[in-house]
Amino acid sequence: MSVSEMESLTSSEFVAIIEFLRRYVSVDMDPFENWKFGSNKGKVFVEFSLAPRGPENAYDDVGGSP
Repeated sequence: MSVSEMESLTSSEFVAIIEFLRRYVSVDMDPFENWKFGSNKGKVFVEFSLAPRGPENAYDDVGGSP
């Protein structure tokens, strides 16, 4: 694993990820997406959905409405 994979994201990198994800879910996402990938912490599971799986206040707002 390279050093860059071990370092924390910068603020601008995090903002870029959120913007790319917002674009993806606005244009290309089906009603839901389920992804998995490996990391140095083990498998990571990511779920995108048009409906919350629990109370909406359980989610962190990382960018507000488009």
